Amino acid sequence: MSEISYKSITDNPLFRQSLVAVVVIEVIAITLMYKGLLAFDNKIGLAVFGGLPVLVLTLLQLHTNSIVQRAGLVKDLASKVHTDKELSETFYSLIYLYTNKRYKAYSNSSLAEREDLNKGKKEGLRFFHLDELEGTEEERRLDSFLGYIDIIAYHYTRRLIQMNDLAGVLGFHLATIQSRQAVTEYRESVHKFWNDESKVGKDYGAHATPLRHLDSLLNDYKAYCKSQSKAP
Repeated sequence: MSEISYKSITDNPLFRQSLVAVVVIEVIAITLMYKGLLAFDNKIGLAVFGGLPVLVLTLLQLHTNSIVQRAGLVKDLASKVHTDKELSETFYSLIYLYTNKRYKAYSNSSLAEREDLNKGKKEGLRFFHLDELEGTEEERRLDSFLGYIDIIAYHYTRRLIQMNDLAGVLGFHLATIQSRQAVTEYRESVHKFWNDESKVGKDYGAHATPLRHLDSLLNDYKAYCKSQSKAP
């Protein structure tokens, strides 16, 4: 076993707790037998002393398997953000490049000036404002991208993925999404429409609100970053 894998096992809280439990139980059993308070039965005694280490190894194996499965889930979900052409294009053009400075400039521009700012950009990757976004290819792409991140966030809220996993592979994306005013205003408009205007929203309520898992993830990620910056 390599030094790294050995350290990862010995640093595992479940491993340490299980090991302590085995030692404590077996010490208590030996002490009681030594004082004559517990009669030793060959069959039961050997089963107990032999079974506890097996239990520890089983628990450790289950924990290791859960780590492997979680890593695979993170890889499958996060890698698509980088490898899927539409998702990567959408993030780059509609979120990363669309800085708050550019959004402000676009928002304050006339129709002719907006057309000039978008000159040469293909449909679906153009700068946008909420007053002209509805029904456009940009809206569809933005919905698709944020919806995909919302799926990842759903796995997080169900505790199938941990924050440190997401911070390691999608931290930049989450930080950029949260820092872009254009995206924030779009997300707010989605919630406002759902709560105030959508018949489906009125019928099904907050439980079916679009992007609700993403909102939760972004808030938790911001808190996570603050806690990490304060850590020694």
